[in-house]
Amino acid sequence: MLIVSIKNWIKQLHGAIYRLVLPALVRPPMARYRGQVCTLTRMSIMRFLESWQDCVHGRVLDVGVGTWPYPRQLLRERCEYIATDCFEHPNIDVVSDIQHLTEVFHRESFDFVICTDVLEHIPHPWEAVRELYAVLKPGGVLLLTTPFNFHLHGNEQVRDYWRISDDGLRMLLQEVAGFERVEITPIGHPEFPFSHTVVANKRG
Repeated sequence: MLIVSIKNWIKQLHGAIYRLVLPALVRPPMARYRGQVCTLTRMSIMRFLESWQDCVHGRVLDVGVGTWPYPRQLLRERCEYIATDCFEHPNIDVVSDIQHLTEVFHRESFDFVICTDVLEHIPHPWEAVRELYAVLKPGGVLLLTTPFNFHLHGNEQVRDYWRISDDGLRMLLQEVAGFERVEITPIGHPEFPFSHTVVANKRG
């Protein structure tokens, strides 16, 4: 009887710890970066884009950027920056669906495509990555980020469908879309990353 009671107590303790600790684990800590408080994930996206700002040139399509003005502020002096999303907003230049980009944009018409924390919200990400590939010029570069161990953040307008692992990203980008080279970097602990940053090159 005592052993059963101890087992039940351990189960209850484990459940309580799980309920308290897990939300903290999947909500990235806040940090101050460039004068603003943001999550580790958002800060990693900003640093990722900043690391590429001197390389970005030509025509650049930012897919799914929403209301976030930072990429435009960072890159507008260096390239022809075009922001697209599925809704109208002053920050959006062209309304489009990531799963049907080639219905709006010409194939092979962009030197760079940026897509930050979007794929998790797309019902058919395999269609989205094919379209990202299609609008890139030969030799073009995709700069992509996507969350992994991260809290649910969908709503009635934008659902939260997927968490894609390193292996899943490689499969989607190389085998499904056809990118020649894919470099993936985990953000956070390598075995429990909050998110991934991805650089994918289209064959020239």
